[in-house]
Amino acid sequence: MGALFAAVLVLLGSPLIDRLLQGRPRLAAAVDGVLGVLIAIAVFGAVLPFSAAVIGWPEAALVLTVGGVGGFLAHRFPALGDAVSAFAFAGLALHALVDGVALAGSSPSLGYAVVAHNVPVGMALWRAVSPGSPRLARLALLFSAFITVAGWMLAAHVEALSTAAPMALLQVSAGGMLLHSAWHLLGPARLRFFRRTSAAACNH
Repeated sequence: MGALFAAVLVLLGSPLIDRLLQGRPRLAAAVDGVLGVLIAIAVFGAVLPFSAAVIGWPEAALVLTVGGVGGFLAHRFPALGDAVSAFAFAGLALHALVDGVALAGSSPSLGYAVVAHNVPVGMALWRAVSPGSPRLARLALLFSAFITVAGWMLAAHVEALSTAAPMALLQVSAGGMLLHSAWHLLGPARLRFFRRTSAAACNH
């Protein structure tokens, strides 16, 4: 029960975390970098292996790539943003349901992992939606928290469907879209690395 409360608190606290980072560019860049890495770890360490176990590695990798391309297209062509964002949010909601099931399990370490995982998920969701509509972003976080609680309460029923191919496909495609968000979160770190690499090359 404690892990469930913490997971929900982290999701709903994402706007506050973001506000605390305002006016602190170095800290914000560091947090963005950590969030980007955590998202990548969550996708490649949890979402992709889960989906690959259900639909196979080649198929899971392909769908992950398609999800990443979808995130890229939504960023480059705003007209596609609504459709892609709706699909991504559906995948994230389903992932929140699975998180709730994991929190209902008997493994404390898994519960702590879900809580930590909710930090980058909540921040990514908030930062993706809030620039266009802060109110919609708060509703999205609230809905995600509600779905997590529902997954915890209905764990026994959800577990019977947890290996279904549609769930695996939706999760891994949403993971690809999250990777696109991670790429942008890592932007300052990437630029700094490239600048240092270029400077070193010029010095030689």
